[in-house]
Amino acid sequence: MTRPSSPFVAYMADKVSPSSAKTYGRIEQIWTAAGAKSSDPQSVIAWFNAWATIDKPVGSVQSYRAAVVHLCASHGLNDAGGQLVKRKWRQRVLRDALSDTAVRAYLAAVRSLPAPSCDVLAILPFTGLRITEACTLRVDQIEAHEKLLIARVVGKGEKPRIVPIVGEARPVVARAVQAARGPWLFPSPKVVDEPCKPDTVRAHLRSLRDDTIFSMVTPHVLRHTAATAMLKANVDLVKLQQILGHADISTTQRYLHPSVSDIADALGKISFS
Repeated sequence: MTRPSSPFVAYMADKVSPSSAKTYGRIEQIWTAAGAKSSDPQSVIAWFNAWATIDKPVGSVQSYRAAVVHLCASHGLNDAGGQLVKRKWRQRVLRDALSDTAVRAYLAAVRSLPAPSCDVLAILPFTGLRITEACTLRVDQIEAHEKLLIARVVGKGEKPRIVPIVGEARPVVARAVQAARGPWLFPSPKVVDEPCKPDTVRAHLRSLRDDTIFSMVTPHVLRHTAATAMLKANVDLVKLQQILGHADISTTQRYLHPSVSDIADALGKISFS
């Protein structure tokens, strides 16, 4: 038996997509279960302001806030947004980049992991590739340009970009190209004609995290590490954005982790003479 729509969901039906209306309906059920009444917008506002505590994810707060605003609008309260808390959610926690010493220890440790996970994990701190992008690299995406290797990557949103293969990633990729017997640079060791699985590589990385020094290392931390290294190598922010495949440069800025010594060096150049 189909559950009848509430007046609020019926009100939203011709204003948003069916999936959004369904989402708002689920949110309405949550505030109703908590004792707030859709017929009394002030009770829902009070519920939201108590619910939107500091430990709530940003996306959830935004969705719930939109639902409450729409509910109030359905009662003719078009200025309800001013009564709702705006930023009680947790501040975004930036992932730390690994220090140079930690990277060297990490690279030594990944050599003990099974192939091809060891190779995938070895190239991440040099390339800034997302783990899925690295696992699904094809041999024909790797090109040699004089002394440089590049990977032609298709990332999020099917956007192509060029990623230089530098440092210790270069011999790893070169060996993988020479050893390839199929289309994949890092083929699955178990399934013929398929690339290695990101989940398998993540599992191997987690096996290292029993050691305290690697307890916070994730593929995304390695991506941050690569971004920070590129910044130190004087890669400008626009080029870094292109290498990492960010649609918005503000996303790239969040990846930058200048160390205390970097900041001190920069401040040391200030002169008023």
